[in-house]
Amino acid sequence: MKINISRIIQSYLKAFLDAIHFKMLIILLFPFVLSVTVVYFSWGHILAFADSLILISSENAVLSFFASIASFLLSTIGLVLYIIVIALIFQMIFSIFYAPFIVSFVHNKYYSHITREEALSFIESIIYFLKIVALLLFFMILCIPVYFIPFVGHIVFFVIFFIFFKNTITLDVAAAIFCKKDYMFFLSFYKKEIWVFTLSLYILSLIPIVNFFVLIFQIAAFTHFVFSCKEKMIQGIQ
Repeated sequence: MKINISRIIQSYLKAFLDAIHFKMLIILLFPFVLSVTVVYFSWGHILAFADSLILISSENAVLSFFASIASFLLSTIGLVLYIIVIALIFQMIFSIFYAPFIVSFVHNKYYSHITREEALSFIESIIYFLKIVALLLFFMILCIPVYFIPFVGHIVFFVIFFIFFKNTITLDVAAAIFCKKDYMFFLSFYKKEIWVFTLSLYILSLIPIVNFFVLIFQIAAFTHFVFSCKEKMIQGIQ
């Protein structure tokens, strides 16, 4: 089916208003403080360890020159990447706990006329989530040699975490709105739109500083998107 850009834009606009709601701002503080704390206390140790390895490998002037460049890149680009990774990890973990609250908030405020259902039981959701995490770890380990290839490594890293993000947010939100039959139909019929929409949400996570605050917005936006799709499904209009 064709991608409904209007639905995506409306989901973004409504989610922005939800994200600046007082209740949402309160629950946003915890992962933000935790991410900053982890980066603050761990980065110095990581940088010191990496610098020690670089110094050991630089035994002459030429190697020393490249070692200084490597150290500079690590302390700048490396820090940015580390912040992004930590923020993404906490976002994905906390989305498990925040998603039910945000889905309920959006449902009560905008879509109370639509009945919420559950595609998966609690145990099924946990099992499915663990499978997603296992696949993430498997591909991260499998692709370790590729990370050291300039540009290609960044693309592979981006793709792996994007797929993980897409699968988790779909599980957290859509599975809490549809029954199992409609959930499978939603994943199939709106497949292209789901990929495009979740990709746009994921890109926001890669922006330094913004990635600390975007979790609530992402879940709210995708919740609006899912409810909008369900509303059209009920009306027989896709």
